[in-house]
Amino acid sequence: MNSNSRRYAIAAAVIVGAIAPSMARPSPQSQETQEQLQRLSREIQRLVQQGASPSVIDALKVDYEKLAALVGESSDSNPVQHAGSSSLSTSQMASAPACGGALTTTNFVGGGAGSAISGGTTPLITTETVNVSGLGSYIWDVNFNLNLPHTFASDLDITLQSPAGTLVTITTDNGGANDNVYAGTLFDDSTLPATSTVTDFVYTNLVVATPLAPEGRLTNFRGEDPNGVWTLRVVDDAGGDVGNLNAWSIDVTTLAAAPTETTTSVSKLPGLAITDLATVVDTQTVTTTDTYLSNLSLYLEVLHTECQDLDITLTSPAGTVVTVTTDNGAANDNVFNGTLFSNDALLTVTDAVYTNLVPAPLLSPEGGFEAFVGQDPNGIWTLSVTDDLATDVGTLVRWDLNVTTAAAAPSPSAPANFGQATGILITNGTVNLPPLVVTASVSGVGTSLWDLDLFTDLSHTSAGDFDITLTSPAGTTVVVTTDNGGTNDNTFAGTLWDENTTDTCTDHVYANLTLATPLSPEGRFSAFRGEDPNGTWTLSIGDDATADNGTLNSWSLAVTTIPSAPTTVTTTFSQSPALPVPTGAPTTTAGTTIDTLAVSGIGTSIANVILDTNITHTFAGDLDITLTSPAGTVVVVTTDNGGGNDNVFAGTTWSGDSTNVATDFVFVNLTVAPLLSPEGSFDNFIGQDPNGTWTLTIVDDASGDFGALNSWGLTIATCGSAPVVYCTSGTTTNGCIPSISATGNPNVAHSNSCVIDCLNVEAQKTGLFFYGLTQSGVPWCSGGTSFLCVKAPTQRTSVGNTGGSPGGACDGTFQLDWNAWQLGHPGALGNPWTAGNKAYVQLWFRDPPVCKTTALSDAVELTYQP
Repeated sequence: MNSNSRRYAIAAAVIVGAIAPSMARPSPQSQETQEQLQRLSREIQRLVQQGASPSVIDALKVDYEKLAALVGESSDSNPVQHAGSSSLSTSQMASAPACGGALTTTNFVGGGAGSAISGGTTPLITTETVNVSGLGSYIWDVNFNLNLPHTFASDLDITLQSPAGTLVTITTDNGGANDNVYAGTLFDDSTLPATSTVTDFVYTNLVVATPLAPEGRLTNFRGEDPNGVWTLRVVDDAGGDVGNLNAWSIDVTTLAAAPTETTTSVSKLPGLAITDLATVVDTQTVTTTDTYLSNLSLYLEVLHTECQDLDITLTSPAGTVVTVTTDNGAANDNVFNGTLFSNDALLTVTDAVYTNLVPAPLLSPEGGFEAFVGQDPNGIWTLSVTDDLATDVGTLVRWDLNVTTAAAAPSPSAPANFGQATGILITNGTVNLPPLVVTASVSGVGTSLWDLDLFTDLSHTSAGDFDITLTSPAGTTVVVTTDNGGTNDNTFAGTLWDENTTDTCTDHVYANLTLATPLSPEGRFSAFRGEDPNGTWTLSIGDDATADNGTLNSWSLAVTTIPSAPTTVTTTFSQSPALPVPTGAPTTTAGTTIDTLAVSGIGTSIANVILDTNITHTFAGDLDITLTSPAGTVVVVTTDNGGGNDNVFAGTTWSGDSTNVATDFVFVNLTVAPLLSPEGSFDNFIGQDPNGTWTLTIVDDASGDFGALNSWGLTIATCGSAPVVYCTSGTTTNGCIPSISATGNPNVAHSNSCVIDCLNVEAQKTGLFFYGLTQSGVPWCSGGTSFLCVKAPTQRTSVGNTGGSPGGACDGTFQLDWNAWQLGHPGALGNPWTAGNKAYVQLWFRDPPVCKTTALSDAVELTYQP
């Protein structure tokens, strides 16, 4: 391993040891954001190539999976073969419950085949290359020379890419409205003073700014082979002003071989308060046997409630001052509470996309630590933290230095210059492109949708650019995927999106040029269930980033209907275990909480499952939650959603009917997300026997935060007959016609919902429900309109009052919780009940002017369920 690899491994190790993973993913909204995503992707690829340990790579993937999807290994020898639109013939439709009737599936091909899919904004990019040859194979130093006059310097975004693919930012949006400030600039990491960074320099109109430290670190190239094609990219991201790329070049210094280096680390926990408009200074002493510093990284834990207030510098024993950060992090809290600042990082502190309460794990400093190279590191190092705005305060909790040294200075070659004069015009602006919208017409199928599968053949060179939604004729919109697949090519070029799979698109490990299929979509297609599918379905395909494009080759829908909505019985089970959810990490079991819930006495074919959770936790993004059925089917509820917010799942209902996608929901600290669709599909439980042990598993995959499983419950719909209303209600003296109903048939354990209501009854009258085991239908009395619908023997239930308004109104009501009454009267008629038994229930109430001075409602037939 060369010295650069060792430094990178050390940097990654510090990240793993010091930073809680899990970051909520912001959707990229601009060219700049997409470039950041690409840089982060390359960061992980670079670790893989340099042989870092799997735990290091996995930790970084967890940190960044919500900002850029996981990056798989590339395999150009395994191209994706495009599947035809008939691929849906292999769909696995969600099982219908036993009560659902026969399934009918029809395939419909969508329009728009062959349509181009282009980036959300198309920048006007100037790309120039230069070939480097004849040099040694180990880069020690690179400087960049630029002659680019322009009438508005901050319009320019400039990057330099090495033959190995490493991309370094030279400048993005610096220089203000000044003209021609880069018309002869040397960009050098070691430039001093600290105010000579491209982001902090005080520019003057028509005055060349030189030398400058670039925005990214040119030391990212160290250790690579310089021979090959170097690429300069210049983007003018605003209108109105133009310029000319007159000339550019690079000065490359190489070594014959990697130097022998040693790394020494020191750490301190000062716990110093950072107060408003004041500076905190702390020191550490470094002692090494070597006297030549070749690299350095700084790890910080700084708490602060508005990180853009902070100006941080590091001073060497020789008195050299380098800027770490000035006014970065916006109004977000604690984003530097676990940050490693390293020249080896590709993501710059000035360009990072910050999230409140989420530490940015690895950043390049604002100034170049290259300015320390060659100095004697032994002595006192000084960290200065200034809060330059009022109102918000913080604490300097910890800071570490990782000092890499050599016994003697290396002997680099003389700088070799490679470049060219171009005179190319730098034009301006970007073009915004709307999403591709295509439709499919569905006709001639049943009117009750049970299941739907989507097939896509999408070619694209960066799958993570996709935002895809599907909208039904009724207007329901479900998210298929947003920003999944990373920078991998053609991963959806033949994908079956099917809820009846447990491989979710948000958690799938993608690989370049490898088809991902089948996948469970990001949202739940079960939100369409019960709708009439006939009409126009709309597929919207957005590309929210620049540089990569693709083609919609084909798409189709498989629509499955049932004759009518299944008749079901719904039962709720819940418990309050009050179990701790301890802090943990994915390589241990310390953060795992398991609880079980016994389900019994209900039907044997699941039609639907809803999960309720009351989980308190101080960092929701740490949580991975799964639900396991008695049959052993495991469905993902959520993995790493909720960001750094507290207690957002402390009262959440997880239902496939919801269009609020857990992976895209905008969470708010200390605010419960009331209704979310789970990350996996509960449709995988349909048709199974729900009776038995259900298991909720909660894994806290990061350190530092903890919580509790306060309570959880399941609402399970199983196949069963509905209560049947029969007979004829009488008409009362005041014209009231009572109407009886029941919420469901009872089960033998009396544990489900069976509440009997009677509405439109004479107000303020005494009444009671009575029941028998056989139905009847004879007149109640001579001259009356009521019928006795229950045959003797009969059982009376509790007496009550119909309530309502006095004066003859028909707003009286009567209610009986059938199960509660039966449990309280075990000796009543019919007990003990068994599955299949029937009870016939009717309401009797006072109505003095009619015969027998009483009236009767219609009746309801209850059938006992298992």
